Amino acid sequence: MKLFSIRYLFFIAVVVLIATPSFSFAQDSLQSILSHRLERADVQWEGQWPAAKPEKRTFWEFISGKKKLRLTRPISMVVPSTESFWILDQEANAILQVKKGVGKFPHFIESSGYIFSSLVGICEFTDGKYLVTDSYLNHVFLIDPANKKISVLNDSLKLTKPTGVAYNRLTRQIWVLETGEHRIDVLDENGRKQG
Repeated sequence: MKLFSIRYLFFIAVVVLIATPSFSFAQDSLQSILSHRLERADVQWEGQWPAAKPEKRTFWEFISGKKKLRLTRPISMVVPSTESFWILDQEANAILQVKKGVGKFPHFIESSGYIFSSLVGICEFTDGKYLVTDSYLNHVFLIDPANKKISVLNDSLKLTKPTGVAYNRLTRQIWVLETGEHRIDVLDENGRKQG
């Protein structure tokens, strides 16, 4: 009797091992069916940055050692127009600006002296400016592309791990998710806490 139960368990184990790849294949085929349905949906694809096909390096890029700009770990973005958008890349510790399909690290941000270690949130502000949060530096930064400046919104503002940021144009308030304190701070346009 004991020998029969061991053989029976062995038989079940072999069947499970053999059947497992076919189960994963069924899951893959289900994904492809769902993907096919998405292609027929009323969603239009505007483009991809960087381009889906890797571009070849030019001779000068090969000689100089420069590489094409690639996203490594994008965490957040804001799209003010169809021709321009901003991306926070957490692994590269960088803020990228993409205009007409060409991405770059703005020089005024790179040369600012700020060492971003955990970029998290970005939103549009007033007059073509943007607000960015860094949860390790514990600040909200103000980006002013027209004047090519980046600065801390309010040096005296003490935050603990600010992550998300939003600006309400109607009330002229800045809302900051302060993850370290488990709360939402409401600020005026100068970065001073309200209420």
